[in-house]
Amino acid sequence: MNIARPLIPLPDDIKIVQTLFLSEIDVTPVRTTGYWLLFRKTTWRLNEPFGFKIYATSKGRNYCYEITIKKGFETDFASIPKVFWWLYSPEDCRYNKAAIAHDILYAGEVFIKSFNDDVLAMGMENASRLNRWNFHQAVKWFGNITYKGHREESIEAARQLIDMKVFLN
Repeated sequence: MNIARPLIPLPDDIKIVQTLFLSEIDVTPVRTTGYWLLFRKTTWRLNEPFGFKIYATSKGRNYCYEITIKKGFETDFASIPKVFWWLYSPEDCRYNKAAIAHDILYAGEVFIKSFNDDVLAMGMENASRLNRWNFHQAVKWFGNITYKGHREESIEAARQLIDMKVFLN
């Protein structure tokens, strides 16, 4: 199998203007894995579809990516080592919608990594600027481990859980 990586090509100078979440999150815990101190995490499954829009601009053109994640997608919200949970809980409601959006964009390699990372930062609208910057830096520097470790089968499986429309003007 030879899949397109990323799925959606973007103009070089595209900038995200806004990330808008269209629905609430309805999830159920599925399993908890990992070591007690470092990377213990709970995986959650979407019970209902979750939708969001990404508004972006490039050279005077406006783009709207409307994405719906189908029910059944599994997320860990934010992959935060347990030693930092006192500062950033992986299930904090201030950024869990942005984390789910980021998870599906990463898993399906929908856009280039840096754009996916920007979606996370822009979507954390209820978090402080410092927290948004910290999260953005963490995925910028450490997200490569996950991003480069994808197999084509897992990317294709994630893409099957995405409905997307693209609007230009």
